[in-house]
Amino acid sequence: MTEQCINCQFWKASVLNEHHQGYEMGDCRRNPPALIDAMVRAELPVLQYGQQADPELGLVSQRNSTMFPVTSHDDWCGEYRRAR
Repeated sequence: MTEQCINCQFWKASVLNEHHQGYEMGDCRRNPPALIDAMVRAELPVLQYGQQADPELGLVSQRNSTMFPVTSHDDWCGEYRRAR
């Protein structure tokens, strides 16, 4: 099948597999990065009743808690577009 992530314009290779002489994993850049709930919870402080969080802390934590979907080079989906 040629309609695989490795041939898609939205895919960016990120993990090189030395044994297979090619890329194994990459990021799908079709949509913006998504918040990863577990990472957000780990970054944010646990507040006690009546405490208030610093608004700037929330921005930094969200930036560090987003990711593009990671896919294998031979995955596929319905959003495929051939790379130019």
